[in-house]
Amino acid sequence: TKIFNQYSFISSLPARKLISLMRLPDSELFDIKGTQNIENKEFIIFKSFRDGIDEFNEYFNQIEISKRTYGKIHTLTLDHPFSNSEFMKPAFSLGPFETGGNNTTINNGEWNINDPYKQVIGASMRIICDLSSDFVYSALPGGTSGDNMHPNYSDQLQIWLNGGYVKLPYELDKDSDEFKLQMIFKKK
Repeated sequence: TKIFNQYSFISSLPARKLISLMRLPDSELFDIKGTQNIENKEFIIFKSFRDGIDEFNEYFNQIEISKRTYGKIHTLTLDHPFSNSEFMKPAFSLGPFETGGNNTTINNGEWNINDPYKQVIGASMRIICDLSSDFVYSALPGGTSGDNMHPNYSDQLQIWLNGGYVKLPYELDKDSDEFKLQMIFKKK
């Protein structure tokens, strides 16, 4: 179990191994130890599909089929370092939020194989930058402040969750008290 947990910690590793396993229909890895039969690839694929449908139906139970979405079970909670305190967690954590994605998609929403619906890794920032223009598009999962009482603590969260962006100029008005983004290219 210890070795499996170390192996499966990075969820893309088991997924990569599945591709090579599909070429080995009689691999020992398909056999369920402790049963009288020796299971093969076809049996395990069918059983896994059936188990997945059962788990899906058990989770959603009485929810109307048109409202059953992956995001209902795959969620993201943004925890602040102060969220480690059970007392402070409600004031600092954001979520849970319905999300898509997994470890093999552009919208990285990786989860741990031992807790497959809680997103543990995702984009810390999204940015689109055309170096020939004078602005960038950016979105943060949360906001630009780490202070939960600040208005910018979560002001970009809904934008980030919905795949939107904020347009940021490279250089603001010279008389502005705002920040200035700079690009400096040096020849080596």
